[in-house]
Amino acid sequence: MPARTRYRFGSFELDPLAHELSREGERVRIQDHPLRILEALVLRPGELVTREELIAALWPPGTFVDSEHGLNTAVRKLRQTLGPAHSRPAALETVPRRGYRLTLPVETLEAHERASLAVLPLEDLSPARDQTHLCEGLAEELVRALAPVPGLRIAQRGATYRSRDEEPARAGLQLGVRHVLAGSLRSDGERLRIDCRLLESATGRELWSGRFDRRLTDLLLLEEEIAGEVVRSVLERLLSGGADVTTAGPRTASADAYDLFLRARAAWRLRGHSILRAISLLERALLRDPQYVPALQFLAACCYSAGAGGHLPASEAVLRLAGAARRAFALAPEDAASWVVEGMRREWAERRLRAAAEAYREGIARAPRETLGYGWLALLLASQGRFDDAIATARRGHAIDPGEPPTATYLGWSYFFARRFDDAFAVFEPTPEFAIAWIVRAWIHESRGRWDDALAALDEAVASNETRWARRERIRLLAAMGREAEALDAYEAIVESGALFPAFERGLLALARGDRRLALDELAIAHAERSPWMRFVRVDPRLDGLRSELTRKLSRRSSPT
Repeated sequence: MPARTRYRFGSFELDPLAHELSREGERVRIQDHPLRILEALVLRPGELVTREELIAALWPPGTFVDSEHGLNTAVRKLRQTLGPAHSRPAALETVPRRGYRLTLPVETLEAHERASLAVLPLEDLSPARDQTHLCEGLAEELVRALAPVPGLRIAQRGATYRSRDEEPARAGLQLGVRHVLAGSLRSDGERLRIDCRLLESATGRELWSGRFDRRLTDLLLLEEEIAGEVVRSVLERLLSGGADVTTAGPRTASADAYDLFLRARAAWRLRGHSILRAISLLERALLRDPQYVPALQFLAACCYSAGAGGHLPASEAVLRLAGAARRAFALAPEDAASWVVEGMRREWAERRLRAAAEAYREGIARAPRETLGYGWLALLLASQGRFDDAIATARRGHAIDPGEPPTATYLGWSYFFARRFDDAFAVFEPTPEFAIAWIVRAWIHESRGRWDDALAALDEAVASNETRWARRERIRLLAAMGREAEALDAYEAIVESGALFPAFERGLLALARGDRRLALDELAIAHAERSPWMRFVRVDPRLDGLRSELTRKLSRRSSPT
């Protein structure tokens, strides 16, 4: 991998693109929020960075957290990492009630590659601000077109999404790239206007700009035309002699199907119950174009997420995944993503683990820079107790795109099942797009007997986009804490509302209440329904007190009569 732009201060080096801090060549373990504060300070050495600026960088508007307390905690952890306040010279200076500054001189270590670029999602300037899916879709198409170009490094998608609200040139510095492609999109009736700019990160100087004013009904042709022209213009300015690039295109002839696909992808990024909206949008897209392969691949992945999160019954989710994966593989067996979802089908629907691993590895071989195959292979290895292999595989995917929540999820689960709870806790750093981290952190707190911390973490999750799952987990935790009346009231409220309470979670709830027989019965039902969590029955720490009995019960059920 080409060298990245890094920043050296004192005995530390910061790599913003990899989201890593090292000291004298050794990687420093640091959580996400303290590291993001450090990144903000390093980009403005010697300057006062106000508390308000840091809070805005850590928590987007509308996030319901105690930001003052959260900032104080993150700064305290950062100070512990950099050295105590009484050391001389102190690296981090506090200006009471105003903010903080980094006192150490910062040296920029230039990257060695010829060109590096970040493609930021376009800013939605539409009157209703309802075209985010188009903004993200065009950015994705540009990244797909530019990523294979020799001599050009593209910042990872997850990292760019984290920097989308920054001023473009500063985002480029934070991402460790020399240039930034930014712009805006505005739709008004049937008209769509897109403005793009290529900027130098160091100076903010504009190297190129382009404007496209088209009819919104020409969406398919519009995106392909814009992507082609932007890519050619960018490469002419970044690479000597330019480069020949063919855009991938949306792979459907239906503008309606493509619009629905983009809307589904935007819903998926919200996670939580929004996954059902993503599934609905994808199914509508497939009604318009039944052979739309990316929609089939994405539908398979969304069905797994819906089953794991309890948003769909597991038995229904696995059937819908299997159908979508089978069709995608039949239509595009040469496509890497088709191999990955085929592996998901083999593992989850058919329980053919060796065949599933082969499919994941084939998907990785066909697209080594895509992260999904690494994640699924890591989880399969973890389910077999091969923790070192699982963690190494998950790390490979995480290194490709460390800012993307799914890559952190696969690594975090690998640590969790290996009982490396400190490492899992560090990876599961909650963000608005990664609220599941609160739930996992609650499990880790619970395993250590820190009941109040576990409950507080679940309260954070309830206030986030994983509300339904978190409410069910909160009931189980209350039962484990002996607060049976509260747990029963909350359980009855969920049942009366008609919301799902999956068998696997009912089994864990029965175990928390001390009813081992009921727990075994519910988990046997979860196994029959193909709950995603039952894949990890051999290694899940939550089943430690029941594993031998459960294994015998499942063995008897699967034995021929």
